[in-house]
Amino acid sequence: MMKVLLATPLYPPAVGGPATYVRGLEEAFKLLGHTPIVISYGSVLALPWGVRQLIFTMKLFVATLHVDGVIALDTLSIGLPAMISARILRKIAAVRVAGDQVWERYVNRTREIIPFPDFYFGKRHLAFRERWMMKLTSWVFAAAPHVIFSTRWQAEIRARAYAIPPKKVTVIENAYWIEPKPRIVTQEKTKIFLWAGRNIPLKNLPMLTEAFAEAEKRTENIRLDLLMDVPHKTVMRYTEDAWAVILPSYSEDSPNILLEGLSLGKPFISTAHNGLRDRIGELGLFVDPKDRHALTDAIAMMADEKVHEAFEHRIQEFRYIRGYDQIAREYLTLFRWKT
Repeated sequence: MMKVLLATPLYPPAVGGPATYVRGLEEAFKLLGHTPIVISYGSVLALPWGVRQLIFTMKLFVATLHVDGVIALDTLSIGLPAMISARILRKIAAVRVAGDQVWERYVNRTREIIPFPDFYFGKRHLAFRERWMMKLTSWVFAAAPHVIFSTRWQAEIRARAYAIPPKKVTVIENAYWIEPKPRIVTQEKTKIFLWAGRNIPLKNLPMLTEAFAEAEKRTENIRLDLLMDVPHKTVMRYTEDAWAVILPSYSEDSPNILLEGLSLGKPFISTAHNGLRDRIGELGLFVDPKDRHALTDAIAMMADEKVHEAFEHRIQEFRYIRGYDQIAREYLTLFRWKT
């Protein structure tokens, strides 16, 4: 039996991808006979800036003394102190990369429409904080014995940008549970296109609303519903009534809203810069997030009954189940522990 430290940004009852992921991983390790210890950054958020980082680092260090390995579920706020502790105490460790904080901060600051694959391979005027974030991220990747990505798409971009040795890089996909429900026939004539998420520049909402307004001139009985910062249960309730899910962000690594829509039998329109494209590429439409006319065309196409029905048939034939037990086993194999 091994003891593993799971360092996470969030833990239930907090909502969000990291909270769901760490709870699933924690339960899977227990079922496999191992002992997970969870330390959440959320436990120190009420403290002043600077103090909370120090206290969190101390908590991680003490916990690391009593475990066999460390898994950090974030790159900077979690990964930096976790890799420092693991390195000092010579414990095996992995950092799981969730998103890209440097790219997100740059886009939200400058409002520049730049997809993630293009960010690192051109000249950018980075702010002082962004330059330091890149340097610290580079140190984390250098210090971590293992760097985990959820999609090969992001792994290839980040490994090239930060010169991460291939032997360090591992792709451990997220958990999926896609067994599409049969179509629910309703009397609702309006075709609802659903968007859900945070209202930040990289989500590309201004272009979405403009493109949809153009599509409404060409197509009858369509409506765009925007859900901003609402509970997960609310999103799922709206998804059940949706015609399709729409997500034209500048880039998305592993968007849960598309997967959850597919589990309810809903096709999608997505940014072409999507880490899940290899997995679900036949189940929806992909568009260039810079091309408003292409997005308008995609909306009009998805509103077509025959096109929509064809995607529905593909979705009903699609099955992909990947549980947290499989994810936990992949971490154990990576650490060369018994599964």
